[in-house]
Amino acid sequence: MSEYNDHIAIVGAGIAGLALGCFLQKYQIQNIVIERNNNISDEGAGISISPNGIRVIERLGLLKELKKKAFHNTSASFFSEYEHVLTNPVNVFTSTRSNIYEILKKEYLKKGGQILFDSEVTSINKNKCELVVNKKDRYKVKHIVACDGINSLLREKGQKNKNIYSGYSCWRGIIKQNINNVNLVMSPKSHTVIYPTAQEGYASFVGVIKKEKGFVDSWRETYPTESSIYSWFDYRSRMFDQSPKRGLRIDHILLSENLKNSINAVGIDYDARAMEKPSDHCPVWLELNE
Repeated sequence: MSEYNDHIAIVGAGIAGLALGCFLQKYQIQNIVIERNNNISDEGAGISISPNGIRVIERLGLLKELKKKAFHNTSASFFSEYEHVLTNPVNVFTSTRSNIYEILKKEYLKKGGQILFDSEVTSINKNKCELVVNKKDRYKVKHIVACDGINSLLREKGQKNKNIYSGYSCWRGIIKQNINNVNLVMSPKSHTVIYPTAQEGYASFVGVIKKEKGFVDSWRETYPTESSIYSWFDYRSRMFDQSPKRGLRIDHILLSENLKNSINAVGIDYDARAMEKPSDHCPVWLELNE
């Protein structure tokens, strides 16, 4: 058995795993990163870093490096079915997955971190804090942290309920397009976010499309043609106070198909939005028949 009794095992050498590893190295906490692949792919992946993520990068002393390999977005434009709604100031850096990965990997290794590539965690014993890697190597560690992505073995072992398909499918990729700010396009059955990367002439996109099978939007099921009631109003632009009101419907209560006939009433609470110092979002409520 390979002994790492005083180490924190980070499973997954992606952005989350390496960022955690950098912090642990900074504070001289023993750790080891375990990665099943021999490298990290940047396939189809642009990354946006919002202010909370920027603070993490800054605390690691890597903001200067990030600025060299990222695009600094200062505005975001919202569209409702391709009709412009508003443009807001933002503070977001966008880049490719590989750029951010290389920055973190370089910093982690410079601080003395250790990455075990080609090491797939094949089983875990949570009670004993043990990992089996590649079906043969056993590691005893102090703590285990799951940073191994969407097909996480650790999440599968740790969660009580299985994942449920929401009815939405998502595509990500890099496209040839010149843009200089974040664009968010929203419609009843799809949402798309497009943002520039550090590479001139290229942009990253994320598209989410509602499929026929999956969950039902309770509001749209009840009001199939209503298009003037919204759930989100930007407070900077005082969109809620305008006449007619200008906003987006981006807050949903989703139901499985077998419950759609049980809908008694559904609503968006404008009264709560009209209160002093409200959220941008209105409460959405649903009443079901027994």
